[in-house]
Amino acid sequence: MPWERRGTIAATDKWQQLGRLTSNDTAILKISFSGVQPDDQFLRGFFRQRFEFGVYDAKWYNLYPKSGESDVYSVPVPEIYKVWAPGQRYLEVRKWRGATLSLAATWQVHIDEWVEAPSAPILFSGLQLLFNRN
Repeated sequence: MPWERRGTIAATDKWQQLGRLTSNDTAILKISFSGVQPDDQFLRGFFRQRFEFGVYDAKWYNLYPKSGESDVYSVPVPEIYKVWAPGQRYLEVRKWRGATLSLAATWQVHIDEWVEAPSAPILFSGLQLLFNRN
């Protein structure tokens, strides 16, 4: 059950798309940061889900970049999208536009997704068929 990199991107004041999420329901994301963080500077950004066909989740998640630390987020697919099934989902990241300090800083976002391995019965069910043939 490893972490898989979904992308690294330099945050700007415009939404930028990162890699596709592989989970069909709730994604567990580890978000880390790198870059320049001047002393006494309040850094903030956001990320959100984007689905195929230009559909966006209304919920924005806050990012507070800090060197050497990672944050873990649980990001579910909204109920309406489970029914409507808009296709693949991606992440988008941007800086907070409300503070010049946040815009002036240069930082990158690294996003990893926890990917669960298939359970044993799925992995070995085909082998049982091979060995039980007469």
